[in-house]
Amino acid sequence: MANAIVTKECLEILGTISRNPHSGLVNLPDALWRTLCADRHNRMEHAPSFYQLAMFHLLQISSKAPDADESHILFEHMYSIDIEELLETELPDYVKRYLQVVRDVIWNRRTFRSKANSRNKSTLVGLVPQSSKMGDNLCVLYGCSVPMVL
Repeated sequence: MANAIVTKECLEILGTISRNPHSGLVNLPDALWRTLCADRHNRMEHAPSFYQLAMFHLLQISSKAPDADESHILFEHMYSIDIEELLETELPDYVKRYLQVVRDVIWNRRTFRSKANSRNKSTLVGLVPQSSKMGDNLCVLYGCSVPMVL
């Protein structure tokens, strides 16, 4: 996500965004919007719930609505989200605050999806430095508040 541009491929790695064809409601995984802001607000507090609303707003302005006979997987109808460009436009204050946090978190990072090396077989998603590559180890070191890439 060089230069704070969130690509649709990045969003796909973090989770599937879909629209229910009957109700029109959008399914937005928590992992997606929470990962982009590192689940933080002002560096210390957990992300407020209005960040999820801000992400819904961003999805609305960065995608075109699918036709009735088209796929309801929203990635197929999305554009990349250029945070720097959006911050220069008229947006609600809560969306701008979310974008500022996201910009600071994702600058020169990339997304990843991986399986945990433990009894828990769940899929892990997150952000790593841009220079990370396949085969690097993701570890939680004693005393660190975030995982480290080795």
